[in-house]
Amino acid sequence: MTNYITLEEYCKTDQFLEAEALKIAQKLGTFTADDLHSLDLVVKALRRDKRVYGALLKSLHKKGKIQPVKYVVSKRETCHARPIMQWRTTQ
Repeated sequence: MTNYITLEEYCKTDQFLEAEALKIAQKLGTFTADDLHSLDLVVKALRRDKRVYGALLKSLHKKGKIQPVKYVVSKRETCHARPIMQWRTTQ
């Protein structure tokens, strides 16, 4: 028996996921959904689809924690350089 907890035990809720996304946002200042993909393991542990990032961004925006800046080209190869919103934190 170890003193470690599993990822699933550590991140039990969508609120945790939103809080982690906000931490990334605050650390970077300006960011895109591309930057949130570091949370892919958390999303998988919560049994959510990767498309949850759009809902996270919408929720953070609605709560006034982030605001849109401009559209930029996605850096993820799977997105084929499509435009995505760049955001910045309001705090």
